[in-house]
Amino acid sequence: MDVLSLDRQICFPLWLCAKEITRAYGPLLEEFDLTYTQYIAMLYFWQHSESTASELGQAMHLGPNTTTPVIERLLEKGYIERKKSKDDARRQIISVTPKGEELKVSAVKIPQEMGACIALEPEEAMTLHRLLYKIVSRLDKEKA
Repeated sequence: MDVLSLDRQICFPLWLCAKEITRAYGPLLEEFDLTYTQYIAMLYFWQHSESTASELGQAMHLGPNTTTPVIERLLEKGYIERKKSKDDARRQIISVTPKGEELKVSAVKIPQEMGACIALEPEEAMTLHRLLYKIVSRLDKEKA
């Protein structure tokens, strides 16, 4: 079998899966006027009471050129707010607004709907989750 055969590559089903997952989120996120990347950012902000843009970028594995527009759109939508740090006026602190908290209450259905769409057994989902993070961790170590 040819080592360069498409069906032998791990990268292809990973890419295909990521593309299809993102596409499947589209209709679910339309209701909230969110892109997939904005949704991931909101998941981060819901988990952290306060954060900075660089902390968000680090968590999402994104650079400032991608993180900044996502933050700007979420600010425009009123889901987050940005304030100067009390400790360091140069530092900007981002937090979820009451409107962003209302969004969280409504968005709680999204993971359930995606889970139903993907239809993996719980053990399969846990194994996939573990393996994907294992790959990301190993690739991150190679970058360092």
